[in-house]
Amino acid sequence: MVKPVDYILKFHEDFYQPIKSEIKEATTRASSKPLNIDDFVIATFEPSDKLLLLRIDNHYARRLKDLTRLEAKNEGYNHSDLLKHEIKNIYPELSDDDYVYIYQFSVIKERAKTPLREFEANYILNNGVWAVKQ
Repeated sequence: MVKPVDYILKFHEDFYQPIKSEIKEATTRASSKPLNIDDFVIATFEPSDKLLLLRIDNHYARRLKDLTRLEAKNEGYNHSDLLKHEIKNIYPELSDDDYVYIYQFSVIKERAKTPLREFEANYILNNGVWAVKQ
């Protein structure tokens, strides 16, 4: 039996190649997601129809001002200030004292018997939104 997909994480299509090539191994979000270690996540890359299957390796919260160089590197940035700047561009309402949520992941490359195959069989991209096939 194939473990079902636990969640869908949306990314801009610019992040497809860095995630696929494992340059980007984490995502930092303004709100907590219902994810646990070893959960399978479908990564969508809007507005394209590209998909990747990810497994959550770790997750934790940290104040925006306390993000480290290692966390920036996991996101594909050379310095924590660059990561903080990008997060503030995406989430302008955040202050330095607000908590952000970091999700570290691995790309699952084998597709034959994975939740990605199941997802592709049951969902369709409809006007930029993944919907259950009827």
